[in-house]
Amino acid sequence: MQRCLVTLLLLTTFACGDSTPQSAADAGSSVDASTDPEVDLTIPMFDKDRVINISIDMAPADWDSLRFQTRSIFDVLGSSCLEDPPERPFTYFPATVTIDGDVVTNVGVRKKGFFGSLSETKPSLKVKFSEYDDTQLYSGMKRMTLNNSISDISYVKQCIGYDLFRQAGIPSPRCNFATIEVNGQNMGLYVHVESIKKRFIARHFDDNDGNLYEGALSDFRPGWVNTFQKKTNKTNPDRSDIEALVPLMSLSDSEFVAELEKQVDVEQFISMWAAELIMMHADGYARNTNNFYMYKDPTSGKFTFIPWGIDSIMFGDVTLSWEDVRPPVTVWAEGVLARRLYNIPATRARYFAKLDDLLTNVWDEDEIHSEVTRMEQLIEDHVITAELDQFQAGLNMVRDFIDGRRTAINNELGTEPNWGTTLRDPWCIATVGTASGSFSTTFGTLDDDDPLNEGTASMSVTINGTPYTIGLTGALSGHDEESGQAVVRLVGQIDTQKLLLVQLAVNETAFVTGASLPIDWLDVSGYVLTLDFSVMPADVQIVGVVGDGNLTLDSAGTGAGATVAGSFTATVYEPFF
Repeated sequence: MQRCLVTLLLLTTFACGDSTPQSAADAGSSVDASTDPEVDLTIPMFDKDRVINISIDMAPADWDSLRFQTRSIFDVLGSSCLEDPPERPFTYFPATVTIDGDVVTNVGVRKKGFFGSLSETKPSLKVKFSEYDDTQLYSGMKRMTLNNSISDISYVKQCIGYDLFRQAGIPSPRCNFATIEVNGQNMGLYVHVESIKKRFIARHFDDNDGNLYEGALSDFRPGWVNTFQKKTNKTNPDRSDIEALVPLMSLSDSEFVAELEKQVDVEQFISMWAAELIMMHADGYARNTNNFYMYKDPTSGKFTFIPWGIDSIMFGDVTLSWEDVRPPVTVWAEGVLARRLYNIPATRARYFAKLDDLLTNVWDEDEIHSEVTRMEQLIEDHVITAELDQFQAGLNMVRDFIDGRRTAINNELGTEPNWGTTLRDPWCIATVGTASGSFSTTFGTLDDDDPLNEGTASMSVTINGTPYTIGLTGALSGHDEESGQAVVRLVGQIDTQKLLLVQLAVNETAFVTGASLPIDWLDVSGYVLTLDFSVMPADVQIVGVVGDGNLTLDSAGTGAGATVAGSFTATVYEPFF
């Protein structure tokens, strides 16, 4: 960390909530830092050579409440899927935040994350200086976004990726690093990413009063558009600008591009599309209709795309869980906008020309390797000891990706593969029934050969409006070696040769007496299945997955012979795996 930058930060901070008047820049000036950097007070906060030291002090009970707040896959893909954007389940808690020795009081801190980044031990965080006082800023900032990098053990992918997107001409967040301590506990290294809000927009556009939308499993198809979350002008319900994109996708090829060019910066979208492919941002728009923002610029009247959530870039070229086959190396077109553009010869040619341009002028292996090394030397002393081995392994994987990516793409360039497959259905999970029950057994009985004579259980399962008639029942529990979880299994006889099973898998750290756990597929997952022994080997049918419920453990322990007892209630959804 450069001490001169810290000094500059202290001199330009208005963070104590007093009556000191704010400058025009501090109040949100749209002056571009590239033309007049002295008015951009945020510059020191994103210095590439800085690791920010952050200490958070808050009531211990508030910290526990914060870190255990969560969302489940059923909150996003369950009964209200496609009706509205997923609600944010996280709330702010008051804290005092110290940044490189500078104390800021009356600050709001909350958890953040979608699925992959959620953690109870090292949560990603939002720090909002203006949560309780609209006038309070820190170094020109209202908030900080601090990612735990759970999906990137190397810690470097986000900062490298956003920089490459910017080099490709795409508005992208600034990024550096921070260490965090909460109530004296070292949480380790975090990635500090610029929040995409009005101040971000002001740095990239002449007018920041337009509509900003976040896309999360969102697309421009009938029935999908309500998933876009409006992030600015939220008191105005009008969403006609983004809704107007949906009918364009049904136009003829001759009309489509001309009409699209009036509403979308198509060349900029193609740049982001090609950059996603090069960096393997498979959780972005082109391959998963996820992790992107769109800003409707009042000056141009067009939408610009902005990348987000890139912590999983630069990984091996594999078939992902939602794909029947691995898509081509040279193009992804799962989003309807990318699909339409790719299937038109003229815009397909523009895509491949942009791919070649970025490989030639942006994807510079030597420069990217140099940046990886610079970051490694900057942050390695801040990585906690327990993470050092995986940190180095992660860096090696990033370096291998850098070395091999150009060859992998070049090997398939020129083939221009066809995209004739049907666009995937939305990831909504249909409700098919309910399940509930109680159990009492001992740990270590999971592999018992006579499950109906082990433990005691009661269970009720209704699927598609029809309840199962259940005779003899039993309960088992034990350690699943494959998943490393503690398992509770309720077994009921529904035919002379057929069994019904409800199995709940629990992270062992949560498998304790007195626990009341949401069945959210984070700490607890589960499913309902049938075993038919009239054929051999026995026919196993997954009836559904259980979720959106609760598991209560009256007694629990992972020692041999420990009593395991409790109850559960849950919704049953169609299988999503």
